[in-house]
Amino acid sequence: MLTQRKVIIVGSEPTMTNLLTVLLESDGYQVSAIHNRDRGDKKIHTNTVDLIVFDMPPFERDVVLAAEELHGMFAAPLIILSAVTSRRVTTQALQAGAAAFIVKPFSAQNFLDAVALHAQNNKGVPLVMAPSVIT
Repeated sequence: MLTQRKVIIVGSEPTMTNLLTVLLESDGYQVSAIHNRDRGDKKIHTNTVDLIVFDMPPFERDVVLAAEELHGMFAAPLIILSAVTSRRVTTQALQAGAAAFIVKPFSAQNFLDAVALHAQNNKGVPLVMAPSVIT
């Protein structure tokens, strides 16, 4: 029997967090959702997880600081979901420890592919996914 991969979603928007939870659970992942990064510290430290998904709040000013903070809390890969389209910010987030940076909007399949890659081996290559058209 395969071990079910554990994912923690950290986000400020309950609707998006719930959507990601349903998507991941339907793909066989065990999911814990945290609706505030600060309240999630203990949960991240006390649970063994295979992957962290951070849904960047729309008004988060420092993507790099957020990536560094979350990357410093656990030994699991970090996937950042963000509406930020700057290559500079994306590169800085990856350098700060993010395993993947996915630009919103994104397809469910692209998201699940990134999760599978990074949750499976915990050593995936940094990955950037952007929508085909950025307006």
